[in-house]
Amino acid sequence: MPETGICFVPDVGGTCLLALAPGEPGAHLALTGAAVGAADALLCGLADHFVPSERLDRLVEDRARTSGHEALAAHVGQAPPGN
Repeated sequence: MPETGICFVPDVGGTCLLALAPGEPGAHLALTGAAVGAADALLCGLADHFVPSERLDRLVEDRARTSGHEALAAHVGQAPPGN
């Protein structure tokens, strides 16, 4: 949560989300304000899917024509390691 970088406590939504992360990464992120990349966000349960940025426009177009599940399945990619 970027708020911790300027000595603010994360808002209630962020705090709740971090508390649901399995293990201790949520506490670490809340206390330090550390940033995580896509792969770590998926691993911690902070994200459900990764769609590469170059596919976002096409995902929006496909979503307008098909179900959300079909569109998402066509564009989900492997999250790159690291930040």
